[in-house]
Amino acid sequence: MNKRPYEVTVVAWILIVVAIVTIASSASALEPPQLFQAGNLGIMAVRLLGLVGGIFLLRRQFWAWVLSLAWVAFHAVIGFLNSVGQGVVHLAIFTLIAVALLRSDVRLWFRTRPAATP
Repeated sequence: MNKRPYEVTVVAWILIVVAIVTIASSASALEPPQLFQAGNLGIMAVRLLGLVGGIFLLRRQFWAWVLSLAWVAFHAVIGFLNSVGQGVVHLAIFTLIAVALLRSDVRLWFRTRPAATP
């Protein structure tokens, strides 16, 4: 199974785009001294993890599959800490991404290595 499942492509690009947009919007809203405060750096690091997860999902890295699921689950928990409505939205997004990434053909694609071409 060498062909990437479309679910991986869709989820990876969603993670990449969301991470880039949120990093850019946060960075542009903060003044340079604020940007380097510990809390803001932590938020940027978490967003950067989403970008890394998306990129390496496309590169067929199993650890990126785990990271991406954990990253979205983390956001669902944080959403509930902000408000119930935001938590429900994040939980729905997590459910859709989990269903896509936990499909048996997707798991198989991550666990097998592509055949070497002669």
